[in-house]
Amino acid sequence: MDRKQRISYLPLEAMDDEMRAEMERCRREGTPRPESSAVRAHVPACFWAFARSWESIFRDGVCDHAIKELCRVYVSRSVKCEYCGNQRSEKARAQGLTMGQQSWLRLLDIEHHEVLAGTDASMAPGFGTAQALAESKASPDYWAHRP
Repeated sequence: MDRKQRISYLPLEAMDDEMRAEMERCRREGTPRPESSAVRAHVPACFWAFARSWESIFRDGVCDHAIKELCRVYVSRSVKCEYCGNQRSEKARAQGLTMGQQSWLRLLDIEHHEVLAGTDASMAPGFGTAQALAESKASPDYWAHRP
């Protein structure tokens, strides 16, 4: 399938040192994934508003992380957001929880392994590389096939 994302990624070279450091954290920790952050980076205020709210709500926050992860799974599966449903947080992976991520990425039509490729941070089993992602999505029993 030849697909085209709706909004380009801001190149890392166009980001300042602080923004690149946040992108590296995204690459290392996997949430949010670098692809979504690279889209928001076109507007630095949007990039930082999301990064800081993600830090204070998702990574810190008062709600148990398992509850947050279950909410992400529910939303991603309810709206069949492939981008969100094909990953999990590294913290959830360490705790043995299931998959999930933000659902707005479906609207943007972006895919994993397009920015800072080479990491499987936050990727669900079977989606850790671009090749594995393509093979998993081509499988007849792929969870998000549309009727």
